[in-house]
Amino acid sequence: MTILVKYIAQEFTKFFVLFLFAFVMIIVVGNLFSRLGNIFSSVDHFLLFLKETALLMPDLLELIIPVTILLATITTFNLLNRTSEIVAMRTTGMSVFQLAIPVLGVSTVIALLSYFNQNYVYNWMEKHWSLQKATQSLPPLWKIGKERIYYFGIRQFDESIGQIAIFNIENKPYRVTQRTTIETGKQKQGEWHFKNINHRDFLSEQSSFQQESERLERAQNFPTVSFEQSLNPRHQPLWSLYQTSFRLQEEGHDATRHWVEFHQKFAFPFTLLIMALLGLSLSLSHSRQGKAAEGMAMSSLFGILFWITNQIFLAIGNAGALSPFLAAWLTNFIFLGLALVLIRFYRP
Repeated sequence: MTILVKYIAQEFTKFFVLFLFAFVMIIVVGNLFSRLGNIFSSVDHFLLFLKETALLMPDLLELIIPVTILLATITTFNLLNRTSEIVAMRTTGMSVFQLAIPVLGVSTVIALLSYFNQNYVYNWMEKHWSLQKATQSLPPLWKIGKERIYYFGIRQFDESIGQIAIFNIENKPYRVTQRTTIETGKQKQGEWHFKNINHRDFLSEQSSFQQESERLERAQNFPTVSFEQSLNPRHQPLWSLYQTSFRLQEEGHDATRHWVEFHQKFAFPFTLLIMALLGLSLSLSHSRQGKAAEGMAMSSLFGILFWITNQIFLAIGNAGALSPFLAAWLTNFIFLGLALVLIRFYRP
């Protein structure tokens, strides 16, 4: 039994690598022709092309790997059916689900490698190869606390901030009691050094106004301000994404997109396993009838339908019309049911 499992795993891995290589080459060639005019003008331009292509790969691989697993699975079992090896394996006592075990095992390894590529390799490339650091400042930032709302209009990469506004608030009744504006700020040795501070108090009948030229504030009394480009939730490791989502939620920001992506990180490995089961069911239902080409066409169709359905549910989830869990998992549930039905009614 162990020999048969290794044999199926090797055949599946071979076809997976071939299909993946074909898809990657199509992407590289397409990107090459889109920049053919200046790509070979210098070594720097060619290296820039390689870096930009590498930065595209993690997101593109997440799209094509499920379809690649589907195609590799159906190709593997089509070939085994054509040579009657499936029949021979069944005579040894292997069930349909035992046939799927090696493919599911390899798909699990692929899912782990995809997670590492998406959340660590991409982040390293983005940090060392991206040109985003050429921008002069980071986007504005809001921080919402229980008694204060902070706005940071300018965040520089040298860890200085500017155009700061602090609003003191009361909840019962809800109102702004004081507004403080700060022109610039710089953190040194655990303290914030602020310049040109203006206070306006709204509680008195005639709002009072005070000015300070300089002010020192202990860092622990001030919100944490990030001076790095915020990562797309898709490229944040699981624990980091959970912490970010929870923090945004506590600060009063809309963290729906982050929670959808958090659940999607759990759903993606199961997507690959479902694609493997679906490929097995399609190969069993078509190859035995001499319809291998039809099975390949059906696998491509199901791969496209899966992607479209998943994107629709994710978009609905990001809009807040569907819970993040269902947005990430609903497509998996639908296609898992389809795969199990096909396996149940089309056993060889």
